[in-house]
Amino acid sequence: MHKQWYDSDGNSFTICTIIDSMKDYVNNGGKIYVGTDSMLFSANCVYASAICMHDVDMKVARYYYSKAKDYSGKSRNLKHKITQEVNYSIEIALFLLGKFPEANIEIHADVGASNRSATSKFVEFIRGWIIGSGFEYQIKPYSWASSSVADWHTK
Repeated sequence: MHKQWYDSDGNSFTICTIIDSMKDYVNNGGKIYVGTDSMLFSANCVYASAICMHDVDMKVARYYYSKAKDYSGKSRNLKHKITQEVNYSIEIALFLLGKFPEANIEIHADVGASNRSATSKFVEFIRGWIIGSGFEYQIKPYSWASSSVADWHTK
């Protein structure tokens, strides 16, 4: 899993600090949203993962993000890239579930069911993988943790 995490202001955190900061939120029934997005560059692919918390009652939203870079060239293949995004998200969600066994965790995948989407052919595979891993899921246009939050940090 990613080692270094940041908040929306760019402050650095360890995953242990993030876990501590989430305890009250999770213990009060707050839902955790996890998403990963990626962006291809000429020399690499940048993956950004986000752990998001959104408390509608308190009108509070927080998130943490982390980045990983792939220089192998494998991410030029769309299936590999999408699979890696979901793999990062599931890995993070499983880690969080280990810390918070009763947590409600939803994974947001950056795939869309629209015929215009190049990722539409992966929707059923991704859906089954996430549900089979024990998590709720969202895809575009409802997958804001990946397509908005994580996406912002791929650049």
